[in-house]
Amino acid sequence: MSPAIALSIQRRITALDIVCAVSVLLALISLPSTLLTAGCLSICLFVQGLAFRAYFKYVKDSVKMAKRVVFMIATFITVIILLLNS
Repeated sequence: MSPAIALSIQRRITALDIVCAVSVLLALISLPSTLLTAGCLSICLFVQGLAFRAYFKYVKDSVKMAKRVVFMIATFITVIILLLNS
């Protein structure tokens, strides 16, 4: 894969990670409203699915994949905790 394509893919994955982090923050802010919290967390899970697909399709480095898996597990645990609190 050419460096330009790899950089473009990495930028897209970073943007998806930022959207996921923002949606988790919005879920934390909207904890009093169960509907808004569920909506924010649904967006987070959808974006994580997109990032998961893009990352494992294009990135072949095992260390980066391990970091991605840890990040996804942490996000999933956060989602579960927020759903249990609301």
